[in-house]
Amino acid sequence: MRMSNKINSKGQIAIEHLNIYMIVASVMLLSFSVLYYFDFFNMEKFTAEQCEFGANFLCTEFALQRQDDNKFDLYIKLQNLMNKEIIANNIILENELGEEYVCGNGGTGGVSIICPHEGSNPSWTANPSSDTLVASTGEAWTPTRLCQLEFRECNEESYVGQKEQIIIIFKFKGSDQTLTHLTHNSTGYLSINVG
Repeated sequence: MRMSNKINSKGQIAIEHLNIYMIVASVMLLSFSVLYYFDFFNMEKFTAEQCEFGANFLCTEFALQRQDDNKFDLYIKLQNLMNKEIIANNIILENELGEEYVCGNGGTGGVSIICPHEGSNPSWTANPSSDTLVASTGEAWTPTRLCQLEFRECNEESYVGQKEQIIIIFKFKGSDQTLTHLTHNSTGYLSINVG
Protein backbone atom coordinates (compact mmCIF):
# COMPACT_ATOMS: atom_id res chain seq x y z
CA MET A 1 0.00 0.00 0.00
CA ARG A 2 2.77 2.30 0.75
CA MET A 3 4.16 1.89 -2.74
CA SER A 4 0.86 2.83 -4.40
CA ASN A 5 0.57 6.08 -2.35
CA LYS A 6 4.10 7.03 -3.32
CA ILE A 7 3.34 6.59 -7.06
CA ASN A 8 0.07 8.53 -6.80
CA SER A 9 1.86 11.28 -4.88
CA LYS A 10 4.55 11.62 -7.57
CA GLY A 11 1.91 11.66 -10.32
CA GLN A 12 -0.06 14.32 -8.53
CA ILE A 13 3.05 16.49 -8.07
CA ALA A 14 3.89 16.12 -11.78
CA ILE A 15 0.36 17.12 -12.80
CA GLU A 16 0.44 20.16 -10.48
CA HIS A 17 3.78 21.30 -11.97
CA LEU A 18 2.40 20.92 -15.49
CA ASN A 19 -0.67 22.96 -14.53
CA ILE A 20 1.50 25.75 -13.13
CA TYR A 21 3.67 25.81 -16.29
CA MET A 22 0.54 25.88 -18.49
CA ILE A 23 -0.92 28.81 -16.52
CA VAL A 24 2.38 30.75 -16.77
CA ALA A 25 2.63 30.01 -20.52
CA SER A 26 -1.01 31.11 -21.03
CA VAL A 27 -0.42 34.39 -19.16
CA MET A 28 2.74 35.08 -21.20
CA LEU A 29 0.93 34.31 -24.47
CA LEU A 30 -1.95 36.57 -23.48
CA SER A 31 0.48 39.39 -22.53
CA PHE A 32 2.34 39.18 -25.86
CA SER A 33 -0.97 39.08 -27.73
CA VAL A 34 -2.14 42.29 -26.02
CA LEU A 35 1.18 44.03 -26.77
CA TYR A 36 1.01 42.92 -30.41
CA TYR A 37 -2.61 44.07 -30.73
CA PHE A 38 -1.71 47.56 -29.51
CA ASP A 39 1.18 47.75 -32.03
CA PHE A 40 3.90 47.79 -29.36
CA PHE A 41 6.37 45.87 -31.57
CA ASN A 42 6.12 48.35 -34.49
CA MET A 43 9.48 50.15 -34.28
CA GLU A 44 8.49 52.73 -36.92
CA LYS A 45 5.92 54.04 -34.48
CA PHE A 46 8.67 54.93 -31.99
CA THR A 47 11.29 56.32 -34.38
CA ALA A 48 11.64 60.07 -34.67
CA GLU A 49 10.35 62.02 -37.64
CA GLN A 50 13.15 63.07 -40.01
CA CYS A 51 13.66 65.38 -42.95
CA GLU A 52 17.04 65.28 -44.70
CA PHE A 53 18.08 67.02 -47.91
CA GLY A 54 21.85 66.63 -47.81
CA ALA A 55 24.24 69.56 -48.11
CA ASN A 56 22.21 71.75 -50.52
CA PHE A 57 19.13 72.41 -48.39
CA LEU A 58 18.20 72.49 -44.73
CA CYS A 59 14.76 71.18 -43.80
CA THR A 60 13.53 73.27 -40.86
CA GLU A 61 9.84 72.32 -40.51
CA PHE A 62 7.52 69.76 -42.05
CA ALA A 63 3.97 68.47 -41.61
CA LEU A 64 1.71 65.97 -43.33
CA GLN A 65 -2.05 66.38 -42.96
CA ARG A 66 -4.67 63.93 -44.12
CA GLN A 67 -7.58 65.46 -46.07
CA ASP A 68 -9.71 62.34 -46.44
CA ASP A 69 -9.16 58.62 -46.95
CA ASN A 70 -7.12 58.92 -50.15
CA LYS A 71 -5.56 62.43 -50.16
CA PHE A 72 -3.00 64.30 -48.06
CA ASP A 73 -1.26 67.70 -47.94
CA LEU A 74 2.47 68.06 -47.26
CA TYR A 75 4.23 71.24 -46.09
CA ILE A 76 8.03 71.60 -45.94
CA LYS A 77 10.19 74.63 -45.15
CA LEU A 78 13.60 74.49 -46.86
CA GLN A 79 16.55 76.82 -46.62
CA ASN A 80 18.91 77.24 -49.58
CA LEU A 81 22.40 76.44 -48.24
CA MET A 82 24.20 76.95 -51.54
CA ASN A 83 26.13 80.12 -52.24
CA LYS A 84 24.23 80.73 -55.52
CA GLU A 85 20.70 81.68 -56.44
CA ILE A 86 18.63 78.85 -57.88
CA ILE A 87 15.59 78.50 -60.13
CA ALA A 88 13.20 75.59 -59.40
CA ASN A 89 12.33 73.29 -62.35
CA ASN A 90 10.43 70.30 -60.99
CA ILE A 91 9.61 68.43 -57.78
CA ILE A 92 8.67 64.75 -57.68
CA LEU A 93 7.26 62.94 -54.63
CA GLU A 94 7.72 59.18 -54.40
CA ASN A 95 7.05 56.52 -51.81
CA GLU A 96 9.77 54.13 -50.64
CA LEU A 97 8.92 51.76 -53.54
CA GLY A 98 9.60 54.48 -56.14
CA GLU A 99 5.92 55.01 -57.01
CA GLU A 100 5.15 58.66 -57.74
CA TYR A 101 2.54 60.62 -55.80
CA VAL A 102 0.56 62.99 -58.01
CA CYS A 103 -0.62 66.12 -56.22
CA GLY A 104 -3.50 68.08 -57.71
CA ASN A 105 -5.60 67.13 -60.68
CA GLY A 106 -5.49 70.20 -62.87
CA GLY A 107 -8.23 71.94 -60.88
CA THR A 108 -7.06 72.47 -57.32
CA GLY A 109 -4.03 71.32 -55.41
CA GLY A 110 -0.66 70.69 -57.02
CA VAL A 111 2.69 71.96 -55.79
CA SER A 112 3.75 75.50 -55.02
CA ILE A 113 6.92 77.08 -53.67
CA ILE A 114 6.44 80.25 -51.65
CA CYS A 115 9.60 82.36 -51.39
CA PRO A 116 10.11 83.79 -48.83
CA HIS A 117 8.14 81.38 -46.65
CA GLU A 118 6.05 84.07 -44.94
CA GLY A 119 4.79 85.38 -48.28
CA SER A 120 1.35 84.69 -49.66
CA ASN A 121 2.03 84.47 -53.41
CA PRO A 122 3.77 81.38 -54.76
CA SER A 123 7.02 81.92 -56.66
CA TRP A 124 6.62 78.64 -58.60
CA THR A 125 3.59 76.41 -59.19
CA ALA A 126 2.72 73.16 -60.97
CA ASN A 127 -0.66 71.44 -61.27
CA PRO A 128 -0.54 68.48 -61.35
CA SER A 129 2.74 68.15 -59.48
CA SER A 130 4.30 66.03 -62.25
CA ASP A 131 4.36 69.10 -64.55
CA THR A 132 7.29 71.50 -64.82
CA LEU A 133 7.19 74.31 -62.27
CA VAL A 134 6.11 77.66 -63.70
CA ALA A 135 7.65 80.82 -62.25
CA SER A 136 5.05 83.40 -61.27
CA THR A 137 7.22 86.11 -59.69
CA GLY A 138 10.42 85.86 -61.75
CA GLU A 139 12.49 85.77 -58.54
CA ALA A 140 15.28 83.30 -57.90
CA TRP A 141 15.68 81.43 -54.63
CA THR A 142 18.53 83.34 -53.00
CA PRO A 143 21.15 81.82 -50.67
CA THR A 144 20.04 81.35 -47.03
CA ARG A 145 16.41 82.19 -47.93
CA LEU A 146 13.78 80.02 -46.28
CA CYS A 147 10.97 78.95 -48.63
CA GLN A 148 7.87 76.80 -48.11
CA LEU A 149 7.02 73.88 -50.38
CA GLU A 150 3.33 72.99 -50.39
CA PHE A 151 1.99 69.79 -51.90
CA ARG A 152 -1.82 69.74 -51.93
CA GLU A 153 -4.28 66.96 -52.67
CA CYS A 154 -1.69 64.21 -53.12
CA ASN A 155 -3.14 60.82 -54.02
CA GLU A 156 -2.32 58.22 -51.42
CA GLU A 157 -4.26 56.44 -48.75
CA SER A 158 -2.86 57.49 -45.40
CA TYR A 159 -4.20 57.08 -41.91
CA VAL A 160 -3.74 59.15 -38.77
CA GLY A 161 -0.87 57.73 -36.72
CA GLN A 162 0.68 55.96 -39.72
CA LYS A 163 4.31 56.73 -40.58
CA GLU A 164 4.96 57.72 -44.22
CA GLN A 165 8.33 57.40 -45.94
CA ILE A 166 8.51 60.00 -48.73
CA ILE A 167 11.32 60.68 -51.21
CA ILE A 168 11.43 64.20 -52.67
CA ILE A 169 13.40 64.77 -55.88
CA PHE A 170 13.96 68.48 -56.38
CA LYS A 171 15.31 69.59 -59.78
CA PHE A 172 16.75 73.09 -60.05
CA LYS A 173 19.19 75.27 -62.00
CA GLY A 174 21.85 77.53 -60.60
CA SER A 175 21.52 81.14 -61.70
CA ASP A 176 23.74 84.20 -61.81
CA GLN A 177 23.60 87.42 -63.82
CA THR A 178 24.86 86.02 -67.10
CA LEU A 179 24.59 82.26 -67.08
CA THR A 180 21.96 79.62 -66.33
CA HIS A 181 23.63 76.38 -65.39
CA LEU A 182 22.69 72.76 -66.00
CA THR A 183 19.86 71.13 -64.07
CA HIS A 184 20.82 69.62 -60.72
CA ASN A 185 18.97 67.18 -58.48
CA SER A 186 18.71 67.23 -54.72
CA THR A 187 17.02 64.24 -53.12
CA GLY A 188 15.32 64.58 -49.77
CA TYR A 189 14.11 61.83 -47.46
CA LEU A 190 11.15 62.41 -45.21
CA SER A 191 9.92 60.09 -42.47
CA ILE A 192 6.77 61.61 -41.00
CA ASN A 193 3.69 60.71 -38.98
CA VAL A 194 0.31 61.41 -40.56
CA GLY A 195 -1.52 64.03 -38.50
